[in-house]
Amino acid sequence: MHSAEESHARWLRLRAPCSSRSTTKRSTVVQKRSELWLTRGEVGWQKQVWTYKEVWETAISCAGNLKAASEGEGRVAVCVDEGPLLPLVELGVLLAGMCIVPIDPCEPAGRFCSVVMDSEPTVIVAKDSATRSLIQQHLAEVVDLKLPKACHVVVAQELLQLEPKWTWSEVPGAAISHIFFTSGSTGRPKGCVVSHGALRSYCLAKTATYGVHETSVILVASAHTFDPSLGDFMSTWAAGGVVALGARRDLFQHLGLLLQQSEATHLLCTPSLFATLGKGFS
Repeated sequence: MHSAEESHARWLRLRAPCSSRSTTKRSTVVQKRSELWLTRGEVGWQKQVWTYKEVWETAISCAGNLKAASEGEGRVAVCVDEGPLLPLVELGVLLAGMCIVPIDPCEPAGRFCSVVMDSEPTVIVAKDSATRSLIQQHLAEVVDLKLPKACHVVVAQELLQLEPKWTWSEVPGAAISHIFFTSGSTGRPKGCVVSHGALRSYCLAKTATYGVHETSVILVASAHTFDPSLGDFMSTWAAGGVVALGARRDLFQHLGLLLQQSEATHLLCTPSLFATLGKGFS
C-alpha cells in the first residue's frame, strides 16, 4: 500500500519538490510537457500540447464527474478510440477507483453488446455525439440486453469540465483497474481482469526495463482495445515522460513521419506496423 502523496507522485510526478529545490524548479515540474497530439493540417503537422498540470486537473474533473454519474462505483466502458481525450478519460477512471473497459463502438452490434452485458458498466463514455448515437443504436438492436439500472451514456467532453470539485484519495491495490476483452475469434469474448496493484507493478517494471524516464517520448501506436495502449500511457506518466499520439489512420500511413515529428524515443507496435517504415527509414 502507498500513501496518497506517494501514489500521486508515482502517477504524474506532480508532488512538490523538497524544500531545498527552488520555486522555479517546482514550476518547471508542474508545467512540464506531458502529452502531445499530432494532427495533419494544411500547413503540415500540428501539435497540441498538454502539461502535467493540465492533465492532472482535467483527469481529476473527469473522475469527479464519473463518481457523480455512477454513484461512486462500477465499471466504465470507454468508447474513445484516439486523441487526447482517450488517456485523460482513462486516467480519470483510475483516479476515481473505477474500472476501465475499452470497447470499439464500430464493431458489430452483437459483439459490442456482448461485451457490455458481460462487463455491466455503470457509465459508457462516447468519443463524441455521433459515437453516442451509434452506441444507443447498438443497445436498441439487442432487445434482451440487460444493463445496470444506473447506466448512463455520456460524451467524453462532458466529463472533462472543471466541476464538480472533488478530492482524489488513495485507491486500494486490490481494486480492479481494467478489463480488456479478447477478440472472440474462438467463441464469446472473454474479459481479462487486472488490479490497480498489478498495473502499478507493470508500469514500474516497464519503465525500468526499457529505460523510460523524464526525457523520453513514447509514441502510442496500439489501439485502445489492445492493453499495451493503457500500459504505454500510464508507465510513461509514471516515469515523468511524454505521451505522443496520432490519428489511427496516420499511424498506418505515416508512422515514420509521426516518429520524426514527435521526436519519439520509444515505440511499441506489432511487426506488421513496424514493417510499414520501409528500409529507408532510420
